[in-house]
Amino acid sequence: MNRRNARRLSLVFAAVLLVGLQAAFSWAAGLKPFDRGSYKEIVTARSGKPFILVFWSLTCPYCREDLSLLGNLRRKYPGLDLVVVSTDSPGEAPAIAEVLREHSLDGCETWVFADPFSERLRAEVDLTWYGELPRFHLSGGDGKTRVVIGRADPGDLEAWIRANTAPGKIPAAVGNSGRNG
Repeated sequence: MNRRNARRLSLVFAAVLLVGLQAAFSWAAGLKPFDRGSYKEIVTARSGKPFILVFWSLTCPYCREDLSLLGNLRRKYPGLDLVVVSTDSPGEAPAIAEVLREHSLDGCETWVFADPFSERLRAEVDLTWYGELPRFHLSGGDGKTRVVIGRADPGDLEAWIRANTAPGKIPAAVGNSGRNG
């Protein structure tokens, strides 16, 4: 093997190792790999049950405000089935995990985009989705899904939770609704 081929082989090995380490960090942080078929897996696993699926990113300022809202709603409705998907990369797992902890969402089912071609993943979710964030999928037990793109209205979100949850599964709301700021 000549020097040139040896160098190429070492670069390929280093790239594979880096990708593997990034994946290991994200999976260790409790993040599942969101790749081809993951959206269908999430929806199928919850067939006939209401849940909220939210897509967000570390670089989206509105997303953090909505994560705060979701954390508050999760505390208020502990039985709420909430799935959180970061559109960032597995290499950003430590930062993703920290943001989720900050907003009391670290106990939710969490995923991170694991395909470098995010367009492919977005197309599986919705062919017309070009990456706008935050993005909420409010899926009722009847199989109907309402998509909210951009900031979520706290009152509308809480009204959806109340209307789409069976009595006794999620406790009745208590206290003040809404958020500061």
